[in-house]
Amino acid sequence: MFPVSAHIYFGRTTNVEKGEEGGKVFTRDELALYNGQGGMPAYVACGGKVYDVSASYLWEGGEHQLSHNAGADLTEEILDAPHGMEGLERPPIVGIYQD
Repeated sequence: MFPVSAHIYFGRTTNVEKGEEGGKVFTRDELALYNGQGGMPAYVACGGKVYDVSASYLWEGGEHQLSHNAGADLTEEILDAPHGMEGLERPPIVGIYQD
């Protein structure tokens, strides 16, 4: 069976994407562990969802454009980004963020 993230890449809707129970809930402290360093994947939160940006070369080492770091809620920052929310259309959703 594929991990949840693979289901999203293949166009299947997951429980996380639907907002149903069963999605991993990340707190601020837990999300901070997923900073893309020391072998950890790079996750970012935006709009209450947690995205796995590890596969993107733009997030290599857990840093994006020398301005944003993985392991954080970037909801406010994405409003100023040149790409807006469209930049998060491809990375898989891996959970729900609750501050």
